[in-house]
Amino acid sequence: MAIQEGHPHPGISMHKLPVGAGVAGFIFGVGMIIVFLMKLPILWAFFVPAILMGGAVAIFLRRIDRRGPKPLPHI
Repeated sequence: MAIQEGHPHPGISMHKLPVGAGVAGFIFGVGMIIVFLMKLPILWAFFVPAILMGGAVAIFLRRIDRRGPKPLPHI
């Protein structure tokens, strides 16, 4: 059976893989990052700063959260 031009491959595609939160999602996410970094080494120039900036934003958001919730203004 030959694949006709203009028709997608009938096999597994990314949108058919059920991956949710938890360990399976984490492993899938880390695996995809490793695949992309191995295939496109130029991405290391973006990956390392993105991890550092993401960590800084996470720390900032945690410190804001410790201050407690603000009361809603009365309308």
